[in-house]
Formats: sequence, structure tokens, C-alpha cells
Amino acid sequence: MPGWIKPVFYTIVMLGVVQSVLAQGTSWPAIVETALAAADEWCAPTGRNQACYGNFALDAEPQSTVTTFEFTQEGDIVDVSNLQTLRSTPMDEESGTWGVALLRLQANLPGTLPGQNVTFLLFGDAEMTNAVEEGSEEYTPMQAFFLRTAIGDSLCEEAPDSGLLVQTPEGVGEVAFNINSVDVSMGSTVYFRAEPEGEMIVSTVEGSAFLQVGDETFPVIAGTGVRVPIGRDLLPNGRPLAPRAYEESDVNPLPMNLLPRRIRINAPLTTDQLLDLQTRIQNNQPLCGDTGLPKCPEEEGRLRDLLLNEAPDVECRTRPGADESIRPACNDASRPDDNGRLDFRPDGTPPSKPDGERPREGSAPNSPPADDATPEAAPPPSKPEGEPRPGGNN
Repeated sequence: MPGWIKPVFYTIVMLGVVQSVLAQGTSWPAIVETALAAADEWCAPTGRNQACYGNFALDAEPQSTVTTFEFTQEGDIVDVSNLQTLRSTPMDEESGTWGVALLRLQANLPGTLPGQNVTFLLFGDAEMTNAVEEGSEEYTPMQAFFLRTAIGDSLCEEAPDSGLLVQTPEGVGEVAFNINSVDVSMGSTVYFRAEPEGEMIVSTVEGSAFLQVGDETFPVIAGTGVRVPIGRDLLPNGRPLAPRAYEESDVNPLPMNLLPRRIRINAPLTTDQLLDLQTRIQNNQPLCGDTGLPKCPEEEGRLRDLLLNEAPDVECRTRPGADESIRPACNDASRPDDNGRLDFRPDGTPPSKPDGERPREGSAPNSPPADDATPEAAPPPSKPEGEPRPGGNN
């Protein structure tokens, strides 16, 4: 079959599907199914550090120095280094549309693994804004960005709430990037939502993830979610709440078929498992190995050593870059502070809270302007945070 026939044939088929959906009253499940099928077909050629227009409707703004930029229809692919803002649109039942974009990013993966990429899937009422300065040698393209989404906007069980779904490739351990000035380290599949003047909700559906907010590190293992208070400027303005079990209705409709690794969504942790998790966090015990927790790595490498304070010669915390992952501060990790929290600050660093008025030192570049009208959230009552973490996906 000549190469030009396939896209023409597929376009005809998709138009027929869309017409069928419209004839059926544009039900949410049918719209989602059509959108995901289109994105799966159109975005197959997407390469490293590229974004693909998966399904109508999307809106994109290029960097100010970019003169040639085409991202207006399904199948369009652009380099994320040329991208400033990417918006997907919410479900529209009348037109039968639902915005879907797919990005394959390098994050902090080495350049010697060009076939390995982190998959970012943006869908519904959601927006990503690049926070990496042009020509940056410290961050790879779009390794730091701001995320805004609607929360709780799905009107049926079969359609997910708007958000960003991220999955790391097989066999690379952890990857590092920055969302809303929160350092994320993950070897897993994670669902992100972020509502201005509300919360950034981070739900791990497989594996484990870790958030660094201010000078504290918070685990988010499969079956749980962590809520980070954020201001109008999307920056953290309070201490994250303790991990809690997510709702199955929030994660079961997620578009997993567009991710490269096939996984099974972890069941929400039970009350007993959550209590065990909190005890392990408080006692600085491994967050792996038991029922409901991720599998422990066969070899406890540099990451585990850091959290157990067995590698004092290693710098406590580094920013995400092309060749380095986030490594949380780890000195005196075995000694709780006056509030019972495990201290992950370097020696001599005074305690501090996340600052909603300005990005902290070492946070992502190009932070949005301060929002003086956003009050700082009071620290919520929670059990101690801090842990030796398990490894990434295996």
C-alpha cells in the first residue's frame, strides 16, 4: 500500500467514527474513546523532546524567538524547545471533542539513551507552561514547567478528570523533573492535577514517587496521593498533607492505553496499610516489601544509601539536570525534629516552610510573579514525613 494512502484512509475512518459518536448523542465515554484512538494513531512518530497534537482541540504558543511554528491539527509534531505554553480543552459534548496532547521528554535521562523517554499525556482542561530558559545547559527542554488543570470536572464514571499522566520508561530507575517549583523524582506512573488557589494532587498508580517541597521530602507510593497546597501563582504555599488512599473512581478511567508500558493500577491502600505506611515513615523504615507496598529493589544502591545517611561524602541535594537526578538532603535523617518530623536538611540549614510569595532558591527558572494576595496555608496536622525510599520500576 502506498505510504500516502494510510493517513488518508485513517482520516476517513476517524471522520466516520466522529460522525457515529455525534449521532449517538456525543456520550462522554464515546468521546474519550474516539479521542484516545486518534491520539494513539497520530502520535506514534513522536520522538524525544517533542509534543504531538493528539486530538482536537489544543492551543499552543511558541517561544518568543520562534518564527516558524505549526501546531494546529491532529498529527502536528513540534520540538518542545520551541514551545512556551500548551493547552488542551475540556470535554465538549456538542462538538464531540476532548483535547489530548502527548509529549516524550528526556527529563534527566542521559543522552546516550535516545530511545528512552518519559511519556507525558495531557488531557482535558489542562495547561503546561515551559519554565526552562532558552539555551539552558542545566535543564533539558520542558524538564521544569508549570501545570494548571481543572479538578473534579468529569461528569461520568468512564471519563477521567482533566490532568497530566506521566510514565517513566522500563529499566531506567528514577527520573527527575520540576512541576510548579516542586521537585519530582519518580520511577513509576503518576497522575498530576493542579488547581490555582487550591491543591496540586499527586497520585501514584504504580511504583513510587517523591516530592521535595521546601526542605522536606514526601513519599507518594502506589495506591496513595499527596496534596500540596498551592497559590494563585501555582507555587506551594503550605506543607503537603499526609499520604492518603486515592479514590478508585479517580484513577480507573485514566487513559493507560496511550502509555508505552502496560501496567495494572494499584488498588488504594487500606486503612491498616496507611497506618503501617505512616509508621514506616516516622521510624525511617523502608517503604517497600510488605502487602500494599512496592517491591524492594534487589540491590540497595546510591539512592537508598542517601536516605539512610550511609554516604556522607555525597552532596545532599542537587537540582535536576541533564546528568543528575534529584537527591534529597539526608544528614541527620534518623533524628526527628521538635515536631516529630524527620529532618532532611543539610547540616546547619535552618528550618523553613515552603514560600508561596516567591520561588525558593534552586527552584525552577522562569517562575511566575509573586502573588501577594495569596495567604500562606497553615501546616496541616499530619504524621512525620521522611523515609528511605524503594527504587524505581523494575
